[in-house]
Amino acid sequence: MILTPTELQQITDAAYRAFEPREVAHLLGKPASEFTKLFYDESHPAVIAYLKGIYQVQSNLRAALIDSALSGSSPAQNELKKHIDKAYTELKLLIP
Repeated sequence: MILTPTELQQITDAAYRAFEPREVAHLLGKPASEFTKLFYDESHPAVIAYLKGIYQVQSNLRAALIDSALSGSSPAQNELKKHIDKAYTELKLLIP
């Protein structure tokens, strides 16, 4: 399936709004079964565009979480610590 730059941006925008891949296919007017098969290849431009949207919203949420944690919110501090610990664990797995 060939997607235009505009369609790739639409995928990113829809993923940012937490639409599932099947829903994105319908928004684009593409067959859902064909579109979702693209996700078997994580290097496909559609998958990269989708993940970009997901990661953008996660980044914004984490920025808000950091702001809350730095303002003294204990639940936010605990949640942020979980994210930091997870990132540190992943980093240790990547470094030989």
